[in-house]
Amino acid sequence: MKTLDDLHTLVSLLAEFGLPVSPILEYAIKNKEEELMNAPLQDTIAEQTPEPKKKTKRYVVSDTVVYEKAKRKSPSVLRVYRPDGSCIEEAKSADTFCKAIVEIGPAKVYDLMIPWDGMQLVTKGGNPRYASAQHDVGNGLFVSVHSNNLTKKRQLERIFKALNLNWKVEIVEA
Repeated sequence: MKTLDDLHTLVSLLAEFGLPVSPILEYAIKNKEEELMNAPLQDTIAEQTPEPKKKTKRYVVSDTVVYEKAKRKSPSVLRVYRPDGSCIEEAKSADTFCKAIVEIGPAKVYDLMIPWDGMQLVTKGGNPRYASAQHDVGNGLFVSVHSNNLTKKRQLERIFKALNLNWKVEIVEA
């Protein structure tokens, strides 16, 4: 039992199910109740406070638990290098991804039939279910852009290799 509430829940469950409480169990419950009531406030607060999902440091300040905010990753974008040394880099990775596919030729990429999330990376007519996650690249073709930067990078590398292009792609901090 970590908290007094847990102990009271146990007692109410025993009563609800009509289970007999032996004198030994009664004695143990009373001792635990006294122990929890006399426990220092800091320990009780720390036990009752749920741990955050992200890794953070916990500090106890004047009977209050304070959590330091978890640090977020720096934003990143894709940068695609053509064989002549010029590059494609837009403010959003999805835009860079689509612009590279447009320069390569959406029809060529469509012919590769690269699977992505239960459909193809490049589809004809798009999918109304994923309208906000697809970009129109012309000629009725749509590119699925709902993926993280590492996945977009790997998809571009796969396209470059399949089409024998000497292009490079990297993820850079924005």
